Amino acid sequence: MKAIQDVMRKFDSIQKSNSFLGFVIGVVKKFGDDQAGYLAALVAYYAFFSLFPLLLVFTTVLGFVLQNNTRLQNKIITTVQTKVPILKFLEIGHLKGSGVALAIGLVFALLAGIGVVQALQYAMDEVWGVPKRKRPNFFISRLRALIMLAVLGAAALAATALSALPFGFLGSLLLNIGIVLVAFKMLTVADVTWQDVAPGAAFAGVALTLLQTFGGLLVKHTLKNAGPTYGSFAVVIGLLSFIYLVAQLTIYGAEINAVKKKHLWPRSLVDEPTPGDQQVFTQRAKIEERRPDENIRVSFDKSSRPR
Repeated sequence: MKAIQDVMRKFDSIQKSNSFLGFVIGVVKKFGDDQAGYLAALVAYYAFFSLFPLLLVFTTVLGFVLQNNTRLQNKIITTVQTKVPILKFLEIGHLKGSGVALAIGLVFALLAGIGVVQALQYAMDEVWGVPKRKRPNFFISRLRALIMLAVLGAAALAATALSALPFGFLGSLLLNIGIVLVAFKMLTVADVTWQDVAPGAAFAGVALTLLQTFGGLLVKHTLKNAGPTYGSFAVVIGLLSFIYLVAQLTIYGAEINAVKKKHLWPRSLVDEPTPGDQQVFTQRAKIEERRPDENIRVSFDKSSRPR
C-alpha cells in the first residue's frame, strides 16, 4: 500500500506541475464531481425514446413527398444512417405516407424532444454550477426547450443534407461544431460568452463527427457474429450505447469549457485540496440554493485536512 501511495503522490506532483495533464485530470475529476455519467444517462434515456417517433415522422414525410421516387428515398435514408451508424442494421422498405402515423409521430417526437432538451439544460446548469433558485421555472424551461428544439432540429437537417455533398465530411464537421456551440451557449442561464464555450464545442464537434464517420465500422464488428434473434437485441443495445456515448462526449465538451473559464485545475489526487478543488466543492454546495433568501456559505477547516 505504501508503494502505491508513493507512486500516486509522485504522479500527483507531476500532473500538478504539467499544465496540460493537470487540465485533463481536472476535466475528468469535475465530470465525476458533477455525476455527469448520470446526466448523460438521463439525456440518453430521452434521446432513445425520441428517436423512434422521429423516424416515424421522417419515413412518413418521405412517403408523402417521394412516394414514387424510390431512388431518392434510398439516398436520403443512407445519408441519415451515416449520422447514426446503428440504423444501418434496421431494414427500411418502400415508404408510404400516412396522416395518422404523421400525427402520432409528431406528438410523441415533440414530447420526447422537449425532454431531451430539458435534460441537456439541466446538465449544462449542473456543469456551470448554476444555483437552482436561478434556473428557469416550469413554463420558461419548456418554452426554451421548444425554441432550442426547433433550432437544433433545423441544424441537424442541414448537417444531414451537407453530408451527402462532395465536401460532406468538412461541412458536417463545421456544422456539428456550430450546433454544439449554439447548444452550449443557449442551454444554460450561466453568464458565458461564445468565446467561453468555443473550446468544448470544437472538442465535441470533432468527436461526434468522428463517431458518426467511423461508428459504423465499430457497430459492424460488434454485430457481425450475432444471430437473427440476438442481433435484434444487439441493435437496441448498440443504439442505446451509441446515444449514451454521444451524450457523454457532449457533456465532456461542456466540462472543458467550465474548467477552462474558472481555472479549475490542477486538482489534488492524494494530498490536501488545491484552490481548484475548493472552488469545485463550493460550487457543488451552492447549487443547492433553492430560494432567493437562501445563502449557502462554504468554509474549509485547515486543522482537519488529511496529512
